[in-house]
Amino acid sequence: MSPPVLGTPWRELSPSDKSVEPLIIDGQVIPPGIQIGVNIYAHHHNEEYFPEPFSYKPERRLESSTPIDQRKRMQEEFVPFSIGTRNCPGRTLAYHEASIVLAKILWYFDFEVAPGELGKLGAGNSTLGNGREREDEYQLYDVLTSTHDGPNLIFVPREYFHEGVIGNIEGIRQIH
Repeated sequence: MSPPVLGTPWRELSPSDKSVEPLIIDGQVIPPGIQIGVNIYAHHHNEEYFPEPFSYKPERRLESSTPIDQRKRMQEEFVPFSIGTRNCPGRTLAYHEASIVLAKILWYFDFEVAPGELGKLGAGNSTLGNGREREDEYQLYDVLTSTHDGPNLIFVPREYFHEGVIGNIEGIRQIH
């Protein structure tokens, strides 16, 4: 729902490509040297590949809830780290690290949206313009530097589980 990079993976037909067929997209002839691309955010919110793309539904990737052909199409269209020769070389490591961090957070903590206005920080609203009016959607902006504006969450340690986290933190401090 929120790709790590919002940019567009641009592609172009090389001027040296002497193929017989011209590149035609949606009835438009694209001459060699012209860059084309689909923004990753738009790609991941295409209802043809991801039904109800603005709804958080992790179960859509489970075998029992989605037909295999639909899961295959979703997998093929999911490109948060780009594709082809310019894909991210660290994507396997990123998936691995993110999986471990997310699993530990979900194991050790319960969380909820912060109350009041803090919980709404970063959400869409009608004053932000076309495409940014969904209040339940965290708004993403393509910037060249790090920035964020929410979401704000409250993490509550689960009974007894937080002791393992605190013990690990203390162990790390002793090493350094």
